[in-house]
Amino acid sequence: MEFVRIAEAHSGVRSACPTPPKIHQHYQPPPVDLTHEAQLFSMKSLRVLGFLTHYSLPSFDWVAGEDELYVLSSNKEVIQMTTYTVNLELDADTRKFLEDGEYSLYVFKGIDAGKGAASAVWLKLGGSTVYGQGIVGISWEETYYVGETLTQIQSDAVISGVNPYMNTKNTVPVTLGNSYLYQGTTWNQNPIVAPTESAFWIENQPSQVNSFYVSQKSSLGGTGADDFIVVQRILGNGGTASFTPIEVVAMLWTTQPVKKGAIITRAFSAGAVITMVGTTSADIAYDKDKGWIGPSSQTSIIRSGSPLYESMLGSHQMAKRI
Repeated sequence: MEFVRIAEAHSGVRSACPTPPKIHQHYQPPPVDLTHEAQLFSMKSLRVLGFLTHYSLPSFDWVAGEDELYVLSSNKEVIQMTTYTVNLELDADTRKFLEDGEYSLYVFKGIDAGKGAASAVWLKLGGSTVYGQGIVGISWEETYYVGETLTQIQSDAVISGVNPYMNTKNTVPVTLGNSYLYQGTTWNQNPIVAPTESAFWIENQPSQVNSFYVSQKSSLGGTGADDFIVVQRILGNGGTASFTPIEVVAMLWTTQPVKKGAIITRAFSAGAVITMVGTTSADIAYDKDKGWIGPSSQTSIIRSGSPLYESMLGSHQMAKRI
């Protein structure tokens, strides 16, 4: 079995780690997909497919299983990255009506960033992606990026002037249980342990309030680094904020020319909030006459003018109580 360190792989040098005991001699992992990036961790043990292998490993990030990707977490275990999917069904008459009217589908992704945060347009979908098929599938994993932005929290402002968290060369995803230190013009590349393991944190060290964004990769978006989902302001001189993942998305139709990455404080049309608590998928539909249709345990309607970020948080909290 060969394990490859991503730090070396990205530089074009393929270097295998020490060979573990032969308890895995019948298991051969598939070729490593270097498009996936993850944080590097100091590890002394690695759990793969239920077996525990002990050996010294200075740094390691992930290992490919037969069908899934396993990522090393800071608690020295390998966790399987869960994929979440929302399937939106559109009948032929509805697709034609929406396409003729030049409607676009706007998708927002929930995250608990604390009071005062605002959501941004995560995805703007149209054309063959929406109208060329009966079902639109949107999938994502818990892959988040963060950065500082000059954009102030106000409706319709498009996130720009970004200063992303990155290693020496590349923008890299953050990890739950870590706190990331913004120093003013640069980020400290060595995150510290966060107060909670279920969230990632940002500490704003300059002596002024700054705005920070979170972005998240999806199957229909870009690289993930510029697929913004939320903006939050953080107090200066060591102020902190936590960001807890929640599996909630909101969908709205409109003909308005709203840009991807625009901050939206209130829904600009009637939409649906889809919540996944204890499940990894949701099947919903939209009908031009009946509106949004979906399981009552997962789907709630958001009215035009309703606070968008707060509505997604409220739906998640309600779903946890069911």
